[in-house]
Amino acid sequence: MSRVFVSYRREDSSGHAGRLQEHLGVELGKKSVFVDVGSIDPGINFEEAIEKAIVGSKVVIAVIGTDWLNAQDEQGRRRLDNPDDYVRLELERAFQRNVKVIPVLVRGATMPRAEDLPESLRKLSAIQSLEIRDTRWEADLETVLREVGGPPLIRKIRRNKRNALFVLLFPIIIPFVYYLTQAPVDDAERFLTSLAQGNMQDAYGATAFTFQQQIDEETFVREIRRLGLQDNASASWSSRNISNGMATLSGKITTKQRGVIPLKIILIKEAGAWKVLALEVPDASFGVTNKTRIGPDD
Repeated sequence: MSRVFVSYRREDSSGHAGRLQEHLGVELGKKSVFVDVGSIDPGINFEEAIEKAIVGSKVVIAVIGTDWLNAQDEQGRRRLDNPDDYVRLELERAFQRNVKVIPVLVRGATMPRAEDLPESLRKLSAIQSLEIRDTRWEADLETVLREVGGPPLIRKIRRNKRNALFVLLFPIIIPFVYYLTQAPVDDAERFLTSLAQGNMQDAYGATAFTFQQQIDEETFVREIRRLGLQDNASASWSSRNISNGMATLSGKITTKQRGVIPLKIILIKEAGAWKVLALEVPDASFGVTNKTRIGPDD
């Protein structure tokens, strides 16, 4: 759940809110900061998402600029007087849920008076505000960060804990990735072995249906020889990825003459086996037509 909810009016302070979100994300972790534009997925009910985010927040930062109070809609009516105004809804939910609200003034704004606010928001005027000035951004930001995340040392300890968790999981994650990608690696290396043994028919049979639709066996053999891939002696992979029935292996092959050819092999799962969809080497691509990949893009 979100720890900090950033409320702002887009036409009033979107730039300052975005900059504030970026700094909070660095200090507290991106998932600990909720901003409506970037945090609500398309198709999600706005009010429900806001309600859920407010409930899961420890602090709501109300970013207030010079146009926050009197911003108007297309009909010239003050937005804050509309019960469905999203800024009003966000702060009303925070007050109803007893979530701490911190007004943060930007662009030289001052705190609104109680009599200028809807009755449901009048308590906002009694809350001690903070200010972020463009000329003192870093210093003023540190004051805000202390309020929402604690002193710098505490924030550093939290960051170190997050980093330490990744370090602890790293020895588990890497073997797991290698386990998942071992099958396409095995099939890719069988393909390369067929090339090295001169079994071009077997190698061509290890390519994907889409590949064979666009490249016939004669062209395949000619291109393999042009690239020198039939001369491979061994392969090593610097990266291996697998997702949605597609695997990508990047690395190099060592030739029988001890030369090195960088190589990327893209494979696709077909009929229970991994088939070669495309081969790529620097300045040359095989399985690519007019620089356009056969099958899904990278």
